[in-house]
Amino acid sequence: MSSMYDPQQTKTLQKLSADLFKKRHALAASSIEDLRDVLRFHEYRYYVQSDPLISDSEYDGLYKQLEKFEKEDPSLITPDSPNAKSWDWIDQRFSKSTAPCTHAFPGKFLQCRRPAGLGPKGKRTVQA
Repeated sequence: MSSMYDPQQTKTLQKLSADLFKKRHALAASSIEDLRDVLRFHEYRYYVQSDPLISDSEYDGLYKQLEKFEKEDPSLITPDSPNAKSWDWIDQRFSKSTAPCTHAFPGKFLQCRRPAGLGPKGKRTVQA
């Protein structure tokens, strides 16, 4: 599979990731573009290549820092920000359908019952 990032870009973004993670509590808003680039890179590695390079907690720490910057100053929010994902495409796709949805077999509520002889938390109420 070809990569969206060449080896040099990968190396640069890995180093930048480590640097940003180390100083994430002292980052200035001026580093927000680097933060976005790093988050997009790691999303690509995780979701497209299934080959993450950082832990979930490291990603979450960087993501939370981006959220903090954008919350403190909404003018920093951009449409392509990892924090500005939109699900509008779902609304657009399904709102075009005006015909009611019919099913071949109507749904029925599931009736879950405990097997005879079992009480709460699976404890036996009847001795075998």
